[in-house]
Amino acid sequence: SASSSTLTTVDIDGGAIDGTAIGASSTSTGAFTTLSASSTLDVTGDTSVSSFDSTGTTQLATGGSATTVGGSLTVSGAITPSTGNDSSSGIYFPTDPGGGSGDSAYIRYYADSGENTKLVIGTTNDAGDEIDLTASGSVNVTSGRSTSSTSTGALVVTGGVGVSDDIYIGDD
Repeated sequence: SASSSTLTTVDIDGGAIDGTAIGASSTSTGAFTTLSASSTLDVTGDTSVSSFDSTGTTQLATGGSATTVGGSLTVSGAITPSTGNDSSSGIYFPTDPGGGSGDSAYIRYYADSGENTKLVIGTTNDAGDEIDLTASGSVNVTSGRSTSSTSTGALVVTGGVGVSDDIYIGDD
């Protein structure tokens, strides 16, 4: 029959400890070359991730669902969302912030035709859904595209235009 012993110092250089919780009653530190979890990994406190693959890319995934960050997220480097013209591409904000249903807002970048690309900032659903550009200074549209009709040029407006102050129209 097996007997049990309490050892104050143990040095295990090999083998496996199967079905035994480590640190369940008295937690401490651990250093690992590989950590694999088959269910949930809960981390309390500050977490630092260096890199997961040989290209230096750190990938966080949750099996096809969203990865949620509570609190602020600071990124040093470019944020690179996926390209495409659908609700799973670009930056997609939470839906229906004012209640109701069908309200959405997004920023998407995609190939419109061949190498011609389009950046779309959009809201959908209600006639009252708006996009505001707010600046202390000016809001500029810079393009080398000239105009020859109401549907060409650097700025094309489909719908009415309201101007609450002076408007100046120059001519080359």
